[in-house]
Amino acid sequence: MRGGRARLARRPYNEPVRANAVRDDLALLRTMILWATRERKPMHVALVGEPLRGVKLPREENPMRPVATYDRFVKVRAAMQELATQEPSRTRWVRMELALVLAEATGARIGAIRGLRWSDVAFDPASICFRAKFDKRGRERVVPIPSRWRRNCGASGCGSARWQMIGSSLCQE
Repeated sequence: MRGGRARLARRPYNEPVRANAVRDDLALLRTMILWATRERKPMHVALVGEPLRGVKLPREENPMRPVATYDRFVKVRAAMQELATQEPSRTRWVRMELALVLAEATGARIGAIRGLRWSDVAFDPASICFRAKFDKRGRERVVPIPSRWRRNCGASGCGSARWQMIGSSLCQE
């Protein structure tokens, strides 16, 4: 289970339960009830009907999402660069580092980053085109390339050997 009980165990007893914890518990209960309504054994029916039909799961207006600090980003990137020095998985770690840098620089989701190709990166107007096919909302968006990413990558189309080894797809193997 993603949240629910594990989250409750860490909270002090006087702190209220947030809507996402309730939603996670209700989703688990709904899954168990659906299983019970479909489970058939000879001469035995676990549950008839679905008692939670029509119950809407609560949603938080402003859910608390974990946010990594810049310090953590720097440490994870340094660890990836160190792992990239090992030969068998070098390309994998370079791609992961590139995905991490792109996520930090553009705020894009990992699915959109994994769908990038070098043809989506333009250097004359310095921009990255995130295609609708890989976007969560199904919209194409063009994001200017941040100057710090341009410095890391190089203005010559990511001409360094480190980035060239990635191949035609930026982040997929």
